[in-house]
Amino acid sequence: MTSYQITRGLARNFINNNTVYKKLDVIGKKVGNLEKKMNDMDTKIGMVKNELESKIGMVKNELESKVIKVEGKVNELKSGEETQPLPE
Repeated sequence: MTSYQITRGLARNFINNNTVYKKLDVIGKKVGNLEKKMNDMDTKIGMVKNELESKIGMVKNELESKVIKVEGKVNELKSGEETQPLPE
């Protein structure tokens, strides 16, 4: 192999490697953008989850309160005491 052929081969490898590096850079940027979007979605999902858990907790507490009132009314009726209407 002559030095010209070696130089030409090295130049071809450099060009091919440079193209590969450019493609890898583009892929890396796309992956980075996807990771950012994924993190943003995780944050939004977490916020929605917390909001739903809060609302579920409020409804649960409200229902438990109503159940306690109804149980009290049932106990009054069983004991034959004079009852008053349930509050809304």
